[in-house]
Amino acid sequence: MGGLLAMLDVLVRLVAVTDGEGSHPHLPGRRVAAPRRAETAAALAHLADREIYRLGMPNAGVRERTLTPVLEDLLRGFDVCLAPWEHDAHRDHQAAGHAALATGPADGRHRGDARLHGRQGLVVLC
Repeated sequence: MGGLLAMLDVLVRLVAVTDGEGSHPHLPGRRVAAPRRAETAAALAHLADREIYRLGMPNAGVRERTLTPVLEDLLRGFDVCLAPWEHDAHRDHQAAGHAALATGPADGRHRGDARLHGRQGLVVLC
């Protein structure tokens, strides 16, 4: 996906809801989170115009009602938000997908309309 994002030549705002610190229960959370943060920074370094927001929400503890107002601010002014599917098996992904849908497009576009209008940009929610 990084190559496609680079070709779009738009501002990419990555919103990392968690650092996945609970994804490997047999490892200390910091041992998982630190490499994920480094991998994200390295991958996005190839994009000319990027922003990274780390929300630091607890892994396996993301709540739609908490995330939605945060996303409303972070999505404002952007054309497209790529978010996890709201029916994903992981509850954090479900919450992120539902929060993105609850935020909704201000201009009335429908889900699945991923056209970039001008150079407003793209939010990737993970």
